[in-house]
Amino acid sequence: MKRKHGTDFDLKILLLFATIPLAYLQFIEQSTPAKYVSNLTPKCLNCLCHAATGCDMRLGCVKGYCGPYKISRLFWIDGGREVLPEDDAERAGAFEDCALQPQCAQRIITNYLEKYARDCNSDGLTNCTDYLMINFNGGYQCSPD
Repeated sequence: MKRKHGTDFDLKILLLFATIPLAYLQFIEQSTPAKYVSNLTPKCLNCLCHAATGCDMRLGCVKGYCGPYKISRLFWIDGGREVLPEDDAERAGAFEDCALQPQCAQRIITNYLEKYARDCNSDGLTNCTDYLMINFNGGYQCSPD
């Protein structure tokens, strides 16, 4: 009997030590932020704006695309549903209001590019050229072709 008790205790200790790494991995996974795109500079964001509309700040929403970056509702959703301070993403008009405001629109673009950042043209760098392709071709279809 003594041996069985010792074996049960050993199994409990083994189980305890096996679950600690799993709990740690789950914690790390939940607390890992989105990719940080270090070279998504203001100059690159300006280039994206000019490529979209000539960076026309007076544009409203036309055929579902809003603001100087021509952001669509689906792009906004994919970019994390960014809103103006004190606004609610569930409010009708929240998408449009954010997309029409340059700083908020830049946060939408940044969130989207952080989500999909990759080397689209296979030149070994992830840079503004890639961000242009991701922004205009979509996160899953960025390629020079």
